[in-house]
Amino acid sequence: MAKALESLWWDPFVDLFEELDRAPLSDDLPDNLVEKIKRNHTWFVESISGFKPPNEASKKLLESKELLLGPHLSVKAELRETALKVSQLADLDEVQSYILVDRSVGRTANVEYKELVHSVVLRYYLERQCLLKCIRRIFVHVLYCIDAMGGEAMALIKADLQNKLISLVQDLLASAFSVKTDMEFTILWVEEMLIEANLIFDILFLSFYDNFSPCTLDQWKSLSNLFRGMLGGPYDASKMAVSVEAMTSFYHLKAQLLFILIEALDLENLIRKVHDEVPFSEASCGFSLADIQEIDAEVSNFSEELEKESGPLILAWAVHLCLVSSLLERGTDTLMDLDHISYVRQAFGRAPFDYLLEIIGSNSFKESDGPISGFLSIVRTLISAFIASYELSESMSDGYVSSILSILCHIYRGEESLCMQFWDKDSYVDGPIRSVLYMLEKEYPFQKLDFIRFLSAVCEGAWPAQCVYNYLEKMRGITTLYQMPSGTGDARNKDMVRLRSPIGVPGVESIVIPSGTRGFFLRAVDESLVLVHWEFPHSGVFLLLLNLAQGLHLNRHEESSHIMDLIYRMVSANKAICFSLLSTDSLLISSKAEAYNLASQLENDFRIDIVKLVCTSVLNLVQQGGNIGIVANSFGILAEMLKCMPSRVLDAALSSNIFSTEITGHPNGSWILSTGLVRLFFAACEESDGDCSSLTISVLDFISQLVEKGLTEYRIIAPLIMFSLQYMLVNHINWKYKKHSLWRTTLKVFELMKCCFRVLPSSHSLGRMVRDILLFDSAALNVIWRIMILSTEALDPQMSYLGHSSELQDIEVVPLVLVSALDVIHHILNELPEETFSSLPPLFSLLLSPATKPMPFSSLAISLFSFSNNPVIQIASGRMLSSLCVVASKFQSQLFEYANLVFDATQIKKIKTSICEALNEGVAQDDSSKVVLDFLTNVASYQPALFSSLALESEPLEIKPKENETIKRGSKVVDMLLKFLDRSKYLINGKPHLLSSILGLLKALWDGGTQYIEILDILKTSTNFWENLLSCLSPSCDKSPLPDENSNKDGSCELSSRFSCQSAVLEIMANELFLEERILQGEKSEKSSDQSIKNVLRKFFSSHDTEELVKHYTACGYNIELLHRAKAAVSLCIVHLVEKISGGYTGSLSVSLVKRIEEIAHSLSDHPTFSEVLTREGNRTAAFSKIADYLQGKLKGHDIPSGPFLDLCTCLLDANLFRCKTVRKDSNDACIYDVSQSAGELGFDLWTHLSDWKGLVDIAEDMFVFMHNVNSLVLVEGSRLRALRAFIMALTVYKENGGGSVSEAFVMLGIKCVCKSIQATLDSIISTTIINAEEESYMFGLLSTQTEFLLTLVKIGKVHLHAIPILTKVVISGIKVLADIRSPGPALNKTIEPFLMLQLDLLGTSTDRDDASEATLTELASISGLLYPLCKYSKNPELSNLALVCMDLIMKRNLVCPSILVRIVQNHLPVRDILQKIRNETISDSVSVSASVALSFFLTLSKTKGGVQLLHSSHVLSFLNAFLGEGDPFLTKSVHLWSLGVAIITSVIHFASSDSCYSDIVEEAVLFLTEKAEVMSYYLSAPELPINDNKRPRPNNSRITLDALTLTKQCLFFVYTLSRYKVPLSISSGLMENVIHLLAFISKRSTKLPFCPPSCKEEVRLDKCTAVIKTKCGWFGLSAEPTRFTERVAVKIYKISLLVLSILCVQAEAAVKRAEEVGFVDPVNLPELPMPEILHALQDQAIAVVTEVLSDANKSKSLDMEVERVCVLLVEILDRSLYLELCVSYLCGVRPVLGRVEDFSKEIKPMMHAIEHHKDFMAYRRSLNQIVALLYPELLYKGDLM
Repeated sequence: MAKALESLWWDPFVDLFEELDRAPLSDDLPDNLVEKIKRNHTWFVESISGFKPPNEASKKLLESKELLLGPHLSVKAELRETALKVSQLADLDEVQSYILVDRSVGRTANVEYKELVHSVVLRYYLERQCLLKCIRRIFVHVLYCIDAMGGEAMALIKADLQNKLISLVQDLLASAFSVKTDMEFTILWVEEMLIEANLIFDILFLSFYDNFSPCTLDQWKSLSNLFRGMLGGPYDASKMAVSVEAMTSFYHLKAQLLFILIEALDLENLIRKVHDEVPFSEASCGFSLADIQEIDAEVSNFSEELEKESGPLILAWAVHLCLVSSLLERGTDTLMDLDHISYVRQAFGRAPFDYLLEIIGSNSFKESDGPISGFLSIVRTLISAFIASYELSESMSDGYVSSILSILCHIYRGEESLCMQFWDKDSYVDGPIRSVLYMLEKEYPFQKLDFIRFLSAVCEGAWPAQCVYNYLEKMRGITTLYQMPSGTGDARNKDMVRLRSPIGVPGVESIVIPSGTRGFFLRAVDESLVLVHWEFPHSGVFLLLLNLAQGLHLNRHEESSHIMDLIYRMVSANKAICFSLLSTDSLLISSKAEAYNLASQLENDFRIDIVKLVCTSVLNLVQQGGNIGIVANSFGILAEMLKCMPSRVLDAALSSNIFSTEITGHPNGSWILSTGLVRLFFAACEESDGDCSSLTISVLDFISQLVEKGLTEYRIIAPLIMFSLQYMLVNHINWKYKKHSLWRTTLKVFELMKCCFRVLPSSHSLGRMVRDILLFDSAALNVIWRIMILSTEALDPQMSYLGHSSELQDIEVVPLVLVSALDVIHHILNELPEETFSSLPPLFSLLLSPATKPMPFSSLAISLFSFSNNPVIQIASGRMLSSLCVVASKFQSQLFEYANLVFDATQIKKIKTSICEALNEGVAQDDSSKVVLDFLTNVASYQPALFSSLALESEPLEIKPKENETIKRGSKVVDMLLKFLDRSKYLINGKPHLLSSILGLLKALWDGGTQYIEILDILKTSTNFWENLLSCLSPSCDKSPLPDENSNKDGSCELSSRFSCQSAVLEIMANELFLEERILQGEKSEKSSDQSIKNVLRKFFSSHDTEELVKHYTACGYNIELLHRAKAAVSLCIVHLVEKISGGYTGSLSVSLVKRIEEIAHSLSDHPTFSEVLTREGNRTAAFSKIADYLQGKLKGHDIPSGPFLDLCTCLLDANLFRCKTVRKDSNDACIYDVSQSAGELGFDLWTHLSDWKGLVDIAEDMFVFMHNVNSLVLVEGSRLRALRAFIMALTVYKENGGGSVSEAFVMLGIKCVCKSIQATLDSIISTTIINAEEESYMFGLLSTQTEFLLTLVKIGKVHLHAIPILTKVVISGIKVLADIRSPGPALNKTIEPFLMLQLDLLGTSTDRDDASEATLTELASISGLLYPLCKYSKNPELSNLALVCMDLIMKRNLVCPSILVRIVQNHLPVRDILQKIRNETISDSVSVSASVALSFFLTLSKTKGGVQLLHSSHVLSFLNAFLGEGDPFLTKSVHLWSLGVAIITSVIHFASSDSCYSDIVEEAVLFLTEKAEVMSYYLSAPELPINDNKRPRPNNSRITLDALTLTKQCLFFVYTLSRYKVPLSISSGLMENVIHLLAFISKRSTKLPFCPPSCKEEVRLDKCTAVIKTKCGWFGLSAEPTRFTERVAVKIYKISLLVLSILCVQAEAAVKRAEEVGFVDPVNLPELPMPEILHALQDQAIAVVTEVLSDANKSKSLDMEVERVCVLLVEILDRSLYLELCVSYLCGVRPVLGRVEDFSKEIKPMMHAIEHHKDFMAYRRSLNQIVALLYPELLYKGDLM
């Protein structure tokens, strides 16, 4: 019971047939497929009888809960009734019915009961037919390779499959009369039953075919009885075939059985025996003599039948008997009673040839998916045997020759293999048929049509076409009617005649048959008129063209049509013939005719230009509305000739005015071809049997070739192209076609579109017009949409397997149409310019609007995406959907309705199913999987909501069923991705391109950040997720060799994909760390510490594998020499092409390429050195030959010596021919040369047909090899650099986010490796003699990335001392080498920038280190060589800042002698250009970084005498006066520039004191002070006081900043410097009043200082650090918790106070001096001086701070340098304030207030004790003692001073 139950199970035969159908017809079959075939052997033997009828046992089984078969199906009650209904309707076992229902429910959702039943019944028939198709496919496979399937086929034969199938057919046909069910299902049953019978007969035919398993007598008799029963007997199912499809199937069924019966007679074997003269033997023949007699009895039963279907069988039997009789030895009388002649008469009475012609000419036969070629071969064998058995002329009067000829034309036309056998002299089957050709030739050209028609039929394929051409060329005679001269007697009694005088050939007046020619009589018309075949060797091709020319002229359209058809078939099949027809302007009499001295008989100067002939034909017929067939073939011929010799055809076409815009004498402003073609299309539609397909397809082919061959540049041709594209696209769908022709026409329209996209760049005017058609032409878009809807319906997956033969051609062509439509939309979406998205073209409305009818476009795209049975459609729809996601996302700012692709739940489920099928291991194809992954990547990047729907599944919470909550878990899509990742170790080596797509998707998810946080958590928490990713970073994955001359394309792609995988993994880890640390830092991580990304990266960066990766990533791979050799190969090819074109030989070169080569030739000729070369070499040929020799040497690695040839070669090397329209260098499909496009433009595949071009084949092949190698190089190195950038990013993020330290060994290794690679790259640039911008860009990209990595390594940790010399050497080398590049640009700037940053880092850190070695300092000393490059870089707007900062640091570090530095700067630094650049960047617009950097450099420069002279000569002070006067100086962002400007002026004054220009400088400084007095007063005023006399309040938003304090300090220092150098000041009293008030403000120590909080990064950092000065006295107590930031503010304030005191001291000292000189104090000239109370407060602050700080320092017995500097500052303030108080006391007579002396004494004593422990303060102690003694002498007397 269990075994019987198990026999009911089957794996879906639909899937098995799909897999079998996709398998190649070779011995190389997949192992899993072979295993499936073996596993289904029992089903193959039983075939459809394995589907059992209903029975009670099975019905009872459905009452159980589970069926123990297959995967153990659980029986669902809701499906049981459906299964029983299906069982009743389909007469199928209940269990098997349930299996079908269960499978169908999984495929069909939300359908009604009746629809479900109907769907299941259809599925049942589908399974039966696919089972039969699998068996048929096995036998088809045996025909091509017996080893793969021969064993299985033979096993089936031994299992008696043939007899079982015969019995099955009988049962099927008999059951047609016993079906009792609903009418709908009765019709369906009959249709499907006949389809199954057709499939069975296909299997039987294939099993008998070619004697694989010869038919036995019993089988033949059974089949004969079946055939007889089908002819009106019990098996005549046509009585029940009520539908057209059923009638067609039964008609085809009878023809199949007829061919099987004829094949079983083994006529081919009998013909071979007759040919080989082998006598009859029963062992070698299929049937014995006794069998023959029994078969004869069977055949004789047909004698009473009147059905025409039996005629061919009776004729075949007659031929069989005749052949067997001829093989019997004399005396054998066994078959004497069998009269084969009588059978012939019976057969002829039933018109057998007419029936055969009807069969092979029927649509059902042509469109069948069965073994059509085999059936045709059987008919051919029958015709051959008939001709061999009987004289064909005997039936001449009955007209059977014409029928036989028509049959032969149907047999051979379109069948290349049969045509090859026809022309094979060893083919004994075709021997008798060739006699038909010879018979027709004898009457040519008297009777032309049959001869030409038959030649056209046997012209399928390249070799048969060549045979036809050769046959015509070697013709030896011409047949004409000949009037016998009078007196020669009755012509009917003669056999031959010899001409007495020349005669012409009627209809071909240009040829004359000379006198003396002998002719043979064929037949007599009457007594004097005979048909004569003359011995006249000639070129049949020439005669054919003459006939064509005259036929076109005389409007003999039928004849011309056949000739055109023959020519078209020859030139389309064999390009050598096309070249033969185009190679000369005339086709003369053949060489054999010349041997007969007959060539002179041809009229003088007679020429036939076939191109002009065809063009004239087109022009005349189009204008006249003539024969459509001729026009179609004419366009086809022109299209084929355009492929071969574009320039030649173009010249002839232009001279024929085929593209003219007016008819002679009748200008109408329209194009002749356009208007004429429109008339022809309408005329074809009006005919009863009209078909526009041939004309439309030919015209589209012609237009496509015009585009391909570069004729779009001709203004006269471009309108025709646009007409053809736009008019035919919109209108072709409404024209009249024969069945299936519409789809082929539509396919051609789309191919023309794709051709335009491929050839025409978007910048081309015609390219823009084509794009605009698809964007804005609603009519065109509606047609495309309609086509897509119709084609999708035609490919409905539920109907595509039913196998209706009438739909076969649709099934083959429609997918191509659909794919082309999707490709067109995909291309237009990818090429959209950004400005398109500012509007809403109709295309977007069609693609994105949810209101599109009859369904949204996205819904249709999803349906196509679900076509898993057709991977090509799935791939095309996936690509298009990917582009659609990107386009839709760009409408977010305009139309939200269009910005998101939203699908309902059913569509989401459909997409998920399709994705899972495409990603299913073992089933999916890599191409499909990759496209699906790319689609998911775009969805993740641009449609996050949709991706979340695909990747997550919601289910109710089981814990809280009452609440409407959901949990998220990964869908099957995520599971599939994780399964792929589990195989990452295999994929990274086996299928890296697939893994690259998977990782690209994951990277897109991590780029999406928090919006995918749930999905990321699912991925990260999966088993071994990070381990799987890290396995891709194994250095063993990328140790493939670099591309070279012997590199393999696939190997380069794989290596590139591996680098892409590694790049994605590194970016994923970097993004995860950033996400974890920066975005999710507030969320507590629940994962284990081992799985945290920090630990993952920590292990990675500490592993040995990482060091190996660093070595590999930093390797210098750009082989400049390979780039040069590729250019030399291209240039060498160009030189030879120039020579060819100069000689008038354009060959198969495209017109656009010829034009470009001519331009190159002109540029060479116009080159100044070309005349010198021409004079030296003597002529152009020798000159170009010499250039070619040099280029050939360049290919072998030799340099071209300098001179004129180098200049010319350089010109050629820069020609940029054969480049990609868009050179892609940094992408996953990077390439430079478009090899396929280049080969197409050259017409390279046709060069072997051109004798003059064969010598260039090797040169072109070498060029293609170099192109490929360069593309491989760019592809691999581009991906390597992306991997290195990703590594840099991961390392940077790891370090910046607290990932921990990186080992010093790792840093050192990285530095050594990358320095070595950088130096190698620099050496490559130095050693290259010819280098252009493109080559530089590759090297710059490499250098910039490597240097960026070096910079990262330097920044992440302390650089070891041993690395500094290496770093310094490579940095200096890089800066110097790059400075010599003559063509600066963005790429160069990007490369130089990291070098300069590295130099800054070295300058900023190395010289400060205490452990700097002698070698380090020596390397830094060589830095003087950088000054010239730095001066050069300062001229570059993008690099000037870095260059100036470098020079600034060099000066500050005293690494170069100041005199040398100044001299270099004076000679090479463009100071005025820098000033102009600063002037252009107005400080009111933005904070000018350039100005800040330049002014900082000028400030450093101003501290040398030479620098002062340079600045003065460059008028820097005047510039500063004007520059700082622009804009608003009170803005916060202007403060820093003011500080620098004032500091420069101050420094110049100081260092110019002894120069001759000093007075001029001081004058400019005083002018500056006078003009900027308001600004100075503003920044010198106290915060809470009004400003100057205008009482201008300080702006509310102008809070004090560190920069403002710096500016205040600089202004004070400026004033102090002027006063110090005895400059007579005219400082206003208001300004001095503000200064004193500022001092008073400082002395008060306000706690409400309006100070800005920390803003910049450095200030924030300082605010987080604890203060070094441990006191809250004075201004150090600004905040409750002093920080380094508040400490810095306090120090700035005290420095300001010191400067104020210094200025006041200078003025007071001058007043004291004047008073001493005159003997009294003059109150009129007394300066503004502060009150003693202000000074006392300031003194108290200084004493308090110093005392507290130094007391604490004394306890620790150490004094920090910074603490010491602050204390010194405060002691100086104390010293100056006391001195100023002394001056005030003297000038104003003010005495200390009561108690001040005592207070001061108490405060100063502790301070003096505190400083006595520090010897650095001894000088300040002495000074203080002296001043205090003068100010408070009583303290001296009391002994309170120390």
